[in-house]
Amino acid sequence: MASTKTTYSTTHPATGEPVTFTKGGRPVRWITWGDLGNGFVHFGFSSQEEYKKAVRAPRSSNPYATRYEATAATVVEDKPAEQIQQEADPTPVAEEAPAPTVTPDEVAEALDRIAVAHARLAPDGQAEYLPEVLVHLLTYGLPYEADDDAFGACRAELRRSGRLPHVEALVAKVRTALRAYVGESYNRVGVTIAQIRHAARTVRLAARYPAGEVAVRLPEGDEKRRDVVVVLDKPDLAGKVQVHSVAANGQVRVPLTELRPGPELPPEPEGKITDWWTITDANGTELTRVKAENDPAARKAARRNPKVVAAARRDNGFAVRRLRSSELATPVGTLNGVGRIAQPAAPARTVTVTTGFTRKSIPTRLRESGAPGGMVNSAAAGGALRWRLPDGEELTPGEAAKRFLSS
Repeated sequence: MASTKTTYSTTHPATGEPVTFTKGGRPVRWITWGDLGNGFVHFGFSSQEEYKKAVRAPRSSNPYATRYEATAATVVEDKPAEQIQQEADPTPVAEEAPAPTVTPDEVAEALDRIAVAHARLAPDGQAEYLPEVLVHLLTYGLPYEADDDAFGACRAELRRSGRLPHVEALVAKVRTALRAYVGESYNRVGVTIAQIRHAARTVRLAARYPAGEVAVRLPEGDEKRRDVVVVLDKPDLAGKVQVHSVAANGQVRVPLTELRPGPELPPEPEGKITDWWTITDANGTELTRVKAENDPAARKAARRNPKVVAAARRDNGFAVRRLRSSELATPVGTLNGVGRIAQPAAPARTVTVTTGFTRKSIPTRLRESGAPGGMVNSAAAGGALRWRLPDGEELTPGEAAKRFLSS
C-alpha cells in the first residue's frame, strides 16, 4: 500500500512567489529556509507551534547559513487521482475567472497595520528585521501572534466566501509596494516603522496622482512658488515622480508630497464653434473679444486693443480661445480660463500653458468615464504617454478621447 503524502503551499521568503512541497510523515507547520550566500534555499520542515522555534530548527541541522527564515505551511486540499488527471489535460474546460482587483487603499491600509505591528519589533523607531510571516498574517487581517490553527481557519473561511483569491492578490500587491518603496531587500535587512509608513503614504499618493494627471505643485509648501505640472511616471523608491513643469518649461523630478489637486475647472462649453475669440491674460482674466476666421487673425485683431498690449508687456504674452455659441451670451470680462498664449507684438519670450487650464485632463476624463484600459509610458512610442486597452492596443490621448469621450 502506497504511503500517504501531503502537499503544502507556502511563499518564498525573499521573492514572495508561491511554492509547493509534497512529503510524507507527520504533518508540518512551517517550511524552513536558510541563506548560504546566494539567497534563501529550502532547508527542511518544522512541526513547531511557535515561529521562533521553527526559525531555530534549521540552525541545528545546518549551522553554516547567515540567515534563517520560516514560512507558514498550508495544506493543499487533497483531490482524487482521476480529478488530478483531468486537470492535467491541456484542453480548456471552462473560462478562467477574472483576476481580482485590489485597490490602492486596501494596500495602504494593510501597510498601516504592518507598521503598527512592526512597532513591537522595532521600539523607538529602530530598524529591525521584518519577517515575511508578519507581512502575510497582517495582510490576512490576523494578529502577528496568530497560530497555524487560526491561520488555517481564516483561509478556510475566505475560501468558503470566495474571497481567498482577492486576499492572496492583496498579499502580492503589499509585497510589491514594499519592494518598490522600501527596497528590494526589505525582508533581508533592518526596516523602520517610518519606512513602512512612507510606503503606505506613497501608495495613496501614487493612486491620487497617476501618469497623465494635472496637479498643482507647492515646493516646500511655498505658495509663491506655485507651479502647474503633469505627472509622467510612477514614483521611485524615494517617493519622487517625473513631471512636466509649466514654470520650468520642461521635465523635473519632484516629491509626491508637494503635489496638490488641480483646481475645479468649469465643464466643457456647449454649442457650435463660432468665429468669436476670447482674449485673456496669464491669470485667465478676460480682456476683450474679437471676431476672426482663424487664430492668426484673432491675435492680430487683439493687438489693436490697448488693454491686450499692456497685458502682453506685463505677462510676456496673452491667451486666445475660440468661443462656442453657448458662451456668447456671457458678458465680456466674465469668462475665465487660459487657452494658448499668443506671441506679443514686441519681441519677448512667450508663455505656454496647456489646455489643462480650461478643463480636466484627457486621462482623468477617460478614467472618470469608465473607459477600458489605462495610461502608460509606452516603450513602443519611445516612452510617450499612451492609453493602453486591455487587448494591448495603444492609443494617443487624443485618439482615446475621440473613441470613448465623443458624444
